[in-house]
Amino acid sequence: MGVILRRLFPGTALTGVLVLCYIAISIGWKPKWESHNADDTDVKEEKQPSLRVVNPGETIQPHPLQIHISTVVSHADFPALGGFNLFLNGWARYREDVDFKCCLVRAGADGSLLPDVLTQVKAWMYHQFTMWIVDMQATEFSCSISRDQLSALGLDNFTHVALVENTCLEAPREVLPILFPRRVAGSVGVCLKVSYGALEATRVLEWMEYHRMMAVTSVFTYTWDLDPQAQTVFDYYARLGFLTAVPAHPPPSKEGPKRGFRRPRYEQQAWVDEVWAANDCKHRMSGLDYVIVMDIDEYIVPKRGLKTYHDVLEAAHNSNPGAGGFSFDSHVFLLNWGATRESPLHLGNFTLRTKTPNYSGFDQNSRWASMPGRTYFLLNNLVVPRKPFVTAPVPSDLYTLYHYRSCKVNWKGCDTRSRLEDKSMIQHELPLVERILALPNLGQLLYDDSAYVRKMRHWLDKRQKNASGV
Repeated sequence: MGVILRRLFPGTALTGVLVLCYIAISIGWKPKWESHNADDTDVKEEKQPSLRVVNPGETIQPHPLQIHISTVVSHADFPALGGFNLFLNGWARYREDVDFKCCLVRAGADGSLLPDVLTQVKAWMYHQFTMWIVDMQATEFSCSISRDQLSALGLDNFTHVALVENTCLEAPREVLPILFPRRVAGSVGVCLKVSYGALEATRVLEWMEYHRMMAVTSVFTYTWDLDPQAQTVFDYYARLGFLTAVPAHPPPSKEGPKRGFRRPRYEQQAWVDEVWAANDCKHRMSGLDYVIVMDIDEYIVPKRGLKTYHDVLEAAHNSNPGAGGFSFDSHVFLLNWGATRESPLHLGNFTLRTKTPNYSGFDQNSRWASMPGRTYFLLNNLVVPRKPFVTAPVPSDLYTLYHYRSCKVNWKGCDTRSRLEDKSMIQHELPLVERILALPNLGQLLYDDSAYVRKMRHWLDKRQKNASGV
């Protein structure tokens, strides 16, 4: 405390201030989004006992307010240019009080937390998703310190955050780490939102290896009650550093059905929770050039000589340099139509797809990529860019996006839908099989699917013998 007071008021008697005193600094700068109040922001330095870092995916809240924050991410120059900016992603109960403070924690030279002094900053609501009104709305907040105030403080080595309704003197011990996304040039990330339930491990493996082959930089997903073998595959790609998988801990509902993602569930709340997850990706992956929100049964096949997802998006960006979001048309391989060829890969068995795009029973199932620095908020099927940026379609001659799934009960006309044969994915069959068989300890990864591995080895052996004329 004394160090900070000396920086602000050198040569005064204030260096002996008691522990429970704090210093308040008024900020003239305020963020400009519409939902903010006109109150002045303040920053205060306050004392605090030892702190506990919560586990990944767990939330913290400014008790007793029903605000639950899962993720805190630093942004370099937005909204305060040259300042210290944090975005907080989580949930808030609909139409309840959202007035709270961020308590910023510093770290020492050895990385240990310094709980003696917290920096108090007013939180502002950045965006709340209210297309569907549910118990807990997906909500984003911002806590920012202006450049001038940082200069007055003389330091900004903040590493963790606690939340409190009134004053950081009353802050709880639980803190979230601040994430500092690393800038990666030539990068593209994929956001799977929430992965849950009975995912087939072989399909997860095919999807992961295909996306590694497409030079995807990283994949993020929250997880919820995954079947054990699928969890084993997720854990493998997490160890490789390709996947970040964080257990989801949605806050409890005030009343009504238990929260979760496996069915039976409260459908609209689960949809809102996917919006929460998508915007988590927006912040976590803000160091990447592009982020695609998609599902684990979807694949993009580059065309016109392009090799990777990044190639496709760079070409789309060059065609529309003012865009912040890019839409993909989706073509469905309806599994109800049956396999049309023999392949060791699940996705290689199907070549009949919908003729017209975006079939979801209502012809609206497009997919989107965003440029995080130009994005206001995300939905599963939409990007809303920050002004003055716009959205644009990815030119159809650059790609085809395939969705491998069965017909939903509420989809209309599955059996009579116009279809055509499309063998574009077959070009990737051999390299994908070779990648999968080259994985170390493949049998341990697919411990319940030994027949899948045997079939794949037999297919490759037969192909190699035929190629050599044996």
